[in-house]
Amino acid sequence: MSELSVASISAQSQQVVADKVSMAVAKKSLDVAKSQGDAAVDLIKGAAAIANQPHGGGKAGGFDIVG
Repeated sequence: MSELSVASISAQSQQVVADKVSMAVAKKSLDVAKSQGDAAVDLIKGAAAIANQPHGGGKAGGFDIVG
């Protein structure tokens, strides 16, 4: 009976470690996703700022489609 008890305790300890590893991996994954989301928002804000800049009315900053 004591071998079963030792095996049971060992299995439980292994499960605790596996659970901690899973939680750490999940946390890291969430941190990466948040970081990527923040970078995407910054990229969109930068593109919007560039799009909202005045073009000066002439050829500067735009396409010359007239010739």
